[in-house]
Amino acid sequence: MINKATRKTKTSETLLDLILTNNKRTTLTSGVVDTLKSDHSLVYTVLHSSASRLRSRKIFTRSLKTFSKQNFVRDMQMAPFHIMDLFDDVNDKLYTFEQLYLDILDEHAPLKHSHIRRKQVPYMTKKWRKAIRHRNKLWKIFTRERTDENYEKYKCQRNTCTSLRRKAIREHFRSKSSEPENPREFWSAYRPFLNSKAKQANDIILKENNIVISDKKEIAHLFNNHFVQFTDCTAQVSEAEYGQDYANHPSILAIHKPHNSQGYFKFQLTNHVLVEKLLLDINVRKSCGHDMISPRLLKESAAVIARPIANIINSSISQCRYPASWKMGQVTPLFKKDDELSKANYRPVTVLPAINNIYERILVLQLNEFYGSILSDFISSYRKFHSCETSLLRMTEEWRSMRDDGQLVGIVSMDLSKAFDVIQHPLLLAKLKAYGLDEDSCALLRDYLSNRQQRVKIGDTFSSWETVKRGVPQGSVLGPILFNIFINDLFYHIKRAKLSAYADDHQIYYSERDPVALEECLCKEVEKANQWYNDNGMIVNKTKHQALILGDTEYTFSFPVKDSIDIFGMNIDNKLQFDKHISSVCKKINNHVNIK
Repeated sequence: MINKATRKTKTSETLLDLILTNNKRTTLTSGVVDTLKSDHSLVYTVLHSSASRLRSRKIFTRSLKTFSKQNFVRDMQMAPFHIMDLFDDVNDKLYTFEQLYLDILDEHAPLKHSHIRRKQVPYMTKKWRKAIRHRNKLWKIFTRERTDENYEKYKCQRNTCTSLRRKAIREHFRSKSSEPENPREFWSAYRPFLNSKAKQANDIILKENNIVISDKKEIAHLFNNHFVQFTDCTAQVSEAEYGQDYANHPSILAIHKPHNSQGYFKFQLTNHVLVEKLLLDINVRKSCGHDMISPRLLKESAAVIARPIANIINSSISQCRYPASWKMGQVTPLFKKDDELSKANYRPVTVLPAINNIYERILVLQLNEFYGSILSDFISSYRKFHSCETSLLRMTEEWRSMRDDGQLVGIVSMDLSKAFDVIQHPLLLAKLKAYGLDEDSCALLRDYLSNRQQRVKIGDTFSSWETVKRGVPQGSVLGPILFNIFINDLFYHIKRAKLSAYADDHQIYYSERDPVALEECLCKEVEKANQWYNDNGMIVNKTKHQALILGDTEYTFSFPVKDSIDIFGMNIDNKLQFDKHISSVCKKINNHVNIK
């Protein structure tokens, strides 16, 4: 916590006195004070008045206390959704549907402010809770009449509570450990003991200009401005520089080359059968968007609302206009790593209206059929049957095979910053068109990307709405496939070496017996990748490139080579072993469960 010299002499300044912490959130500020009486200075830190705990909070939610599915569906069946046909504009259709739906929803599941108390321990039981209340009651009696008899009653009940607590803990973890068919329950029970990073957005505290900020409204405003304005300082890829529709842009030229796959794609209208199926498959655990329409209640009324929703979606596809209300996202900041007081260490995750996610899923189903054969097999993110695990397994097995052939293997790992947020809409649309998307489909996606609005939610407090100028929303259904399409042509530029991509993590690797030839290939291919990032307006920190050489060689490479690098959270050393990673994981677990 101390970063200034604490002992000063005529000839030297030395930092001797330290204050160490493993959690900066417990401190407000630290510093050094010169006493003017000694060459040693005093060090200090100001702590929060109490340890950080999950605070109780108020939430705006729907009350299901008197909810009846039968009555709800009956009233939905009587709703005059057919009056939507009186309007041509898709936004008018959606507004009519939402008003009819919300009127019935407010009657059966009215909105209310609920006070959520600080979360109790997960192993609390009714019998234990009742015993605690009785113990507290006996304690109050003892404080009024301090007799031996009253204290013995309290002491006996206190011991009963202790016994019930031990039994509750034992039974809770035994039951969670014996549910192999429900891994969600297992990990929800054990994750709090293994992961210290989880936190509620309600408890975020920021430090801005050396001032600690705890007001939720101000924090929400700071986050929203940061998320929206971050891309203002990044380079713009101008259409004027490359011609209409970026015709002379290197990416567009590469896509148009004869050997690269192209075709023709047009969004097709949907039907109520598919919409109903997607509504029934909806994840009821997901949060609702700004419209406060719960995924659970959409699922309950799926059979009734499938036709009007299909009507709205088909109108949107026909008119090439995306409903404005579905472009409004509610952003939750998620902590990544390092300093929890810095807003730069949080990433935005957007929660969109649940009905919008149904629409996006329909578009993704159609896009996947077309782009599935176009996307490189080495793009492993956001694709069925692909994952971090499959990507890591493929690369390590390839590297092992190369080493078995007696070749040196060179690996350069690269990381992009704010990859989703900096994508420029005109260039993305130009790539979609180059791959074969027709004019109407491009117009629909152009409207989807333009004039998007977002606000940040911190607990029960919201920032104002701001316009998003660049990027695809993280947390959307359509965003990930648009990102994959955007980076796909990078594989057309990296021809000699191999490239693997998982979202914003990219690895270039090559094998060669001659270290000079290996170095030459890696340098050229990495330079091509850096040029592609620059041409496409992506942010890459060249100083964070990591290089690893597998195999023994006395050759001195022109770039820094590490003994081990991190890929997808795994540490891999130059012997293609995981000893350091396993040791690190064991150490973390030992620290969490207090094993010394």
